Amino acid sequence: MSDRELLQPNLTTQPVIMVPIASITSSVDQPRQMFDDDSILELAIDIVGNGIINPIIVLERIDGNDKSYVIVAGERRYRAANIANLLTIPVRIVTNEKARIIQLSENLQREDLAPIEIAEALKALKSELGGATHEKLADHIQKSSSYVGRYLLIADAPEDVKAFVKEHSHLFTKVSESGVAKESDEKKRKVMLDKLLGKVAVPNRTLPPGRPPIPFTQKHVKNGFNINIQYRENLKKAEKETLVVNLKKIIEELEKEINSNSSN
Repeated sequence: MSDRELLQPNLTTQPVIMVPIASITSSVDQPRQMFDDDSILELAIDIVGNGIINPIIVLERIDGNDKSYVIVAGERRYRAANIANLLTIPVRIVTNEKARIIQLSENLQREDLAPIEIAEALKALKSELGGATHEKLADHIQKSSSYVGRYLLIADAPEDVKAFVKEHSHLFTKVSESGVAKESDEKKRKVMLDKLLGKVAVPNRTLPPGRPPIPFTQKHVKNGFNINIQYRENLKKAEKETLVVNLKKIIEELEKEINSNSSN
């Protein structure tokens, strides 16, 4: 059997049977890590009215006279069916040889996966297919090799980078293009990730000797406020530091005033 046949088996040839929902358990290898409770509740409401249209895919476990089933694909349907209080559920049984590949490929077709879930699923699928090349893997999932490469880059990245992508999924493309995934120095990675978030580290410095703070004065206007900062071009480093310290001083004084007004 070829890798493509394993990845895209004809499941319609497998009969649909009804099994007790209590005999089904989730897979510990479930590639999907995050589930939207609201969407599962919506699916449960739909199941109450229309039933389960697409059977879930399971592996059969036999222990003596007892049969149990492990979910290969259809975790959302299973959770929704539990909420809908179904006693039985339609399933198709697959062999262990196909199970993991089906599970991964089915999840990769979903549009609502988080980038880190796609990355980890692609990495696992690559392993299941015997270390398939980017091109071969891309052909299997009908994506470009550059698509596969971006996600596998994150899958192989240090844990702090993966945690960042998990928390800030909207920055996935910037992370994959920034080079941070290949940076071996943890401190440098921290700086690079902070920049992607728009954070700029400001050293906690005091004013250089002989450079007193610029007095901060407020000028009230009718509508809103105006901020006007003027300085010449090509400031020296010490002058820039002075400017930063003074701006921080202004913010501190404004915060004190806010806190003072709040306590009155």
